[in-house]
Amino acid sequence: MSLAERFYCERKENTIENILELLEDYGEIPKELKERLNSIEDIGILKQYLKLAARSGSIAEFQTTISE
Repeated sequence: MSLAERFYCERKENTIENILELLEDYGEIPKELKERLNSIEDIGILKQYLKLAARSGSIAEFQTTISE
């Protein structure tokens, strides 16, 4: 794995971890949501989801918004 690939993987993992940490304040994170986040390869989308998680009032609100 190249340095760039390793950096990308770490950045992706950290962003997903941050999203989940924000949402955990509202309860248990559904397995399906974790799987969906892990399937996303675009860091730009994950960064948008991180901002959305910070503004969401619940896990359900977050899931509804990313499903639109």
